[in-house]
Amino acid sequence: MEPTFVLTQLDATDSALEISYRINNNSDQEIWLCKNLGSVFQYFSSEVSMTDDGETLLVRRRLDVPITGFAEQVFGSFIRIPRASSLGETALFPLPVRPHRVTLPARGRDEAIKYVKRLRIEVGYYSGDLLQMISRMLEDAPSDPQAEHVDDVGYPTDAIGWFGNSIWFNKLNEIVPDRNKQVVIPWTNQSLKGEQVLHAVIGNLHVPYVEKADFMKSSLESLQDCTRAEVHYQPSLFEYLFPHPIQQGVLDYDERRYLQAQKRLLVEDPILISGLINGISKEKDRNSCSSCILPDRSTMAHVVCYRGHERLASFVVYDGTTIVTDDRRCYRYLEEPASIRTITSAIEWVEPFRLRVACAANLSTLWYRLRLYHQAERLHLENSPSGGQVVYPASERWCDAMLQILQIAEHAVKAYECPDAGEGPCTYAMNSNCEPDSPGDTVLLFETKPGWNQHGGPELFTFDNHEPKGGCVLLNDGTVKFIRTEEELHALRWK
Repeated sequence: MEPTFVLTQLDATDSALEISYRINNNSDQEIWLCKNLGSVFQYFSSEVSMTDDGETLLVRRRLDVPITGFAEQVFGSFIRIPRASSLGETALFPLPVRPHRVTLPARGRDEAIKYVKRLRIEVGYYSGDLLQMISRMLEDAPSDPQAEHVDDVGYPTDAIGWFGNSIWFNKLNEIVPDRNKQVVIPWTNQSLKGEQVLHAVIGNLHVPYVEKADFMKSSLESLQDCTRAEVHYQPSLFEYLFPHPIQQGVLDYDERRYLQAQKRLLVEDPILISGLINGISKEKDRNSCSSCILPDRSTMAHVVCYRGHERLASFVVYDGTTIVTDDRRCYRYLEEPASIRTITSAIEWVEPFRLRVACAANLSTLWYRLRLYHQAERLHLENSPSGGQVVYPASERWCDAMLQILQIAEHAVKAYECPDAGEGPCTYAMNSNCEPDSPGDTVLLFETKPGWNQHGGPELFTFDNHEPKGGCVLLNDGTVKFIRTEEELHALRWK
């Protein structure tokens, strides 16, 4: 069976069209669904454009399409849907609907209002293990030194030319919080084969559309008089701050329960309120969207702003990067506005959890880099004997080797420092006894005092980088754990 699209609700008001639906994976394998597409500098949920018939609105999330006149490199973000699972979404279109095109050709600026009679949704997806398919393609590429993947002027001629190599692809995905469930891939001029398309048509509509792409005045400007803000988390602060398993895995049962009990935050500090409003109102940091694709409305932050006791307005934050206002306007940020992070970081008991999770993310990043070390060495050193076998750098110089072979940029060195440990070139050590083929639960990296090329065993582990006391360890299978006691430390596999 193939994946299916099921319409669950359709609401049309004077301000917006909202379409809720579920995508069911009825097939016998996982699928990877296109979630977003855009450039390095801005991401949008979908392309939106009236078709040539003047009556059908095309809403498209696909990467295996030609591009007409788009100057920037285009990327697509794909999310994993396991077999027998489903994904619920709501497509929100502020009215009148305006176009947004990434790969579609531009049109003239017609100011006349047209009316949409039907809506056609196209969503691209890959069946099977997309990550494994890409990994095998990139691993096999260097084995044929005669293969040319770019033309004489450097323009890619095949999928490998667009992907570059495993190292570049890994760097592209280091922004992804859960790489088991999401992947970012480049547009490849239709040379990456296998994308299929899920279609759905919704008729009997009468929705205004205007080709002129001028954006309306931001309703966020009305928040400047705010003196008090209430933030309501749904279902709780825990799910909003730490939605991914790798983040939740370093919090214990009591910590999770405590965060799950926190559902409301009152902000009255004038400095925090000013920072919150100014941060989300900066036009240079956001894009006004012709549409937003919102996930199941189970995890969000609803911010209500007051002037004294008078309610001014409110907005909802989805995924930290999408804001929807009272009047159903959509704004999308490339990354979570610093002001949203600041109000939670100002809560004294939240910050230790956030720093611990950031430390775990560092170790996860280092795990992917270590697993790619053999490929980087093969690219960097001519006639390297490592072949396709995973090889770790020598533990006595692992930091130097990683920086040299992987050619780490300065900003990426931050992954070597626990954010809760203060200044230091590297606050992680390598277990000298761990090899690529060691059991998956063997310790690979662990927290220690600041140093460089540190290696050894549990004698180097420190509990002092975090409060409450404890430290993160990275296992050979990529799992990150937070160790709180000497008993837990010595119960780990070190050989």
